[in-house]
Amino acid sequence: MRIAVALATVAGCSFSPGSTAQRDAALVTDDATDPTDASDATVTDAVPDSLTADAQTDFIIEAESYTSTVDGTAVGQECTWGVESTVGGFSGASYMRVIPASGRTCVLANNECAQLIFNIPITVQGTYYVHARAYATGGGDNSLWYGVDGTPEATDWTLPMTSTWTWMTGTSYILAPGTHTVHLWQRESGARVDVIALTTSSTPPPP
Repeated sequence: MRIAVALATVAGCSFSPGSTAQRDAALVTDDATDPTDASDATVTDAVPDSLTADAQTDFIIEAESYTSTVDGTAVGQECTWGVESTVGGFSGASYMRVIPASGRTCVLANNECAQLIFNIPITVQGTYYVHARAYATGGGDNSLWYGVDGTPEATDWTLPMTSTWTWMTGTSYILAPGTHTVHLWQRESGARVDVIALTTSSTPPPP
């Protein structure tokens, strides 16, 4: 019972500084009660079959299936999140990258930094962990700010400079039922993100 969101089709588009791109997320769940639904045999569940869609606790979302983006507006930090597929090994249709890939740095995460935002409908109160599958090649593209419900963590994600897709795990959050947001903020332009996950396990999803 995985959440799936309509894929982005923003390759090649540009946003004016300070603009916000917004779209509706389409929630897709496995309806195990419908014996006529042939798709039931092929759905990959993100939580045990004993749980219903209403009790979903693990959310794995392709980065290009974001809910909204916000462009960076600070002088020297006018970046955005763009769709890219140059580096191999990503899942889904593509991945997201802070562009232009010039190493521009947001020293503090705030509304002047380029943001990538995911709305997630929590139905089960619990302790959740944020994970991201990311990629870095060097010191100019190996960090991101992250947080939940618009509040950035004081410590950024520093990505290993291995030129491989690697899962990063952040801090934990106690979340009540309702719609919550996972935010990624530009720290260094050029950083790449393939998948975002919000799960009740401190262990990231399989590679």
